[in-house]
Amino acid sequence: MKGRGWLLVGRWALRVALVIWLGFGLWNALHNIGDLSALRDRGRTAQAQVIGREIVPPQASVGYVHYAFKVERFAVENRFPVPRAAYPEYPTGRAFTVTYLPEHPHTHQMGLVDGARVLRSEVMAVLLGILGVLALGLPLLAIEAALHTRRPGSTPRG
Repeated sequence: MKGRGWLLVGRWALRVALVIWLGFGLWNALHNIGDLSALRDRGRTAQAQVIGREIVPPQASVGYVHYAFKVERFAVENRFPVPRAAYPEYPTGRAFTVTYLPEHPHTHQMGLVDGARVLRSEVMAVLLGILGVLALGLPLLAIEAALHTRRPGSTPRG
């Protein structure tokens, strides 16, 4: 495949990657910001408690801290990743606040969810979208420019 052929393949690949990046990013942002907005508007807080730490191999850099909180008569359990070096900060029994949706307690976040937290997530979503467009769009523009540059002595396509 000659130089122009590679440019055509690269252009196609970047277009597909850009559509995937924007599509998945938009879906993910809407889902996460929707959850955070619901937690901000209708969420309740509870005290969660560390119920254990997952044993990980010595070479692992990240492990999991398991926690639970009670909503009415049942417990909601989950886990979050923690760098192995931070394990001592999460002893069994440590309490922390979670915000949950009363109608669906498995939709919850650690800590309080307020307007500032929702705004930070919105700003991060926009920044990641812009970063993706720049990371994929600028090379795409360069390829487009290279494909449309006429070589000396070539005849224009018609």
